[in-house]
Amino acid sequence: MLDPTQRGSRFRTRKYLAVLADIDKRHDVTGALAAIHPEDPHEVLARMDLPQRLYRTSEIAAYFGLTRQTIHNYTTMGLITEHARTQGDHRLYDETVFATLDRIQRLKARHRLQDIRRVLETEERKRATAFAPTGEADRRTDTG
Repeated sequence: MLDPTQRGSRFRTRKYLAVLADIDKRHDVTGALAAIHPEDPHEVLARMDLPQRLYRTSEIAAYFGLTRQTIHNYTTMGLITEHARTQGDHRLYDETVFATLDRIQRLKARHRLQDIRRVLETEERKRATAFAPTGEADRRTDTG
């Protein structure tokens, strides 16, 4: 049985974050590249076609101290999007979900989830038009 001070979800989250930090230290790709390669490790990583790390719902929930049901609800509401599914039909999320969930948690202090969805959609549209080829962006804004 756990010590009474170790029963709460804060302890479990803290312990999980410590495990994640330990994994990151052992698998520090940029640090390893910097040791063996004279170039900037971020430039080398950008040129490499590395497999993308995908996270299960439970990993993301533990990282943020949320429940799996909350992550599921955010997905069905369109606040976050799954990247792929396993053969067992479990959702997998890419690394961008961490920034989105952080943004959601900060906005949640002052806004409803429907308002947050509108804010995220607006930001996504702005990003899409910022990275669109110049011809497409000009055609969308041209009213003539």
